[in-house]
Amino acid sequence: MNQRMSLMIPRVFPQWVDEETIVKIFHEQHIGNVYKVSIIRQPDGRRGNYPIYKAFIYFNAWYKNEIAFNFQERIMNKRETRVVYDDPWYWVVFKNTEQRLSNNDMRIMRLGNQLVTLINYTETIEARLALIEERDRESESALNVSNNLFGKHSNAEMNKLLMTLNEVTDQENEPENAEEQVYYQQMKIQENMESNQY
Repeated sequence: MNQRMSLMIPRVFPQWVDEETIVKIFHEQHIGNVYKVSIIRQPDGRRGNYPIYKAFIYFNAWYKNEIAFNFQERIMNKRETRVVYDDPWYWVVFKNTEQRLSNNDMRIMRLGNQLVTLINYTETIEARLALIEERDRESESALNVSNNLFGKHSNAEMNKLLMTLNEVTDQENEPENAEEQVYYQQMKIQENMESNQY
């Protein structure tokens, strides 16, 4: 992704000649964080009774996503792309090859790029911290439930509870016919013998 690429919109109608609006549209469409918009009235450009303007868009940072990547790729391969600003109305957008920023503006843009990078990094760290805190709360909650269930009982009470659970399980698994009862009794005797050996 070319973070230094700037854009040119050759025709902007008067009702859309507003830097804030253009900045907002490029942000909302996940293309980039705009540093500056230079709007120039075309001296010979008129459409009916309305003057036509040309806009140059300079970015602090292009967003690192598929939308911005595809946007730049279309400009590089097809030399133009479109930005829908008020459906179905759109701007035809080209790579800016006409107007360059001053050295001061370039420095400010680099600082803006660093700021956007730091903000993104901070948001990522905050999201990770929130996830860790949520997991800690879940672990603490599970530990409290465990302590509430088992912490109040002595080892003897816990053993008695486990034996009762085993008996209930055994009763549910009791065989229904005589052959199954014999087999079941043999298995119990074998289990008892094995447990006594240890």
